[in-house]
Amino acid sequence: MFDDLSGEEIATQQDRIAAAALASARRVASTCLADGPGLGLEPDRITDVLIRRDAADPVFERLAPFEERWALLVIRLLHAVLDPAPAVADAHARGASWADIGGALGIARQTAHNRFSGKVVSEELVPK
Repeated sequence: MFDDLSGEEIATQQDRIAAAALASARRVASTCLADGPGLGLEPDRITDVLIRRDAADPVFERLAPFEERWALLVIRLLHAVLDPAPAVADAHARGASWADIGGALGIARQTAHNRFSGKVVSEELVPK
């Protein structure tokens, strides 16, 4: 039957859904950035540039001052929909403080730290 999926198949699909949600939130955040400081850039280009973080790329140099706020917007878009841990890890790796992350989640800095610090790998960005 169409709904006879194994636990492994369910987990694989859940991972795909979570990745799609993260990609969608990043696109929305990039669209917002394209309407402001990223004017003239396509949202997909903004997302790609911010994910790669290539300091030699002049477009990244233009967008770098906004990457932390972009990552925090991704958290705000995701947190009510699914586990924001991947977006939190990404924002933290981009320099967002626990206070900023807590603010994006609507929780205290210490609560954000307690809830997510064990899930954040230092200086390692979440894959797209």
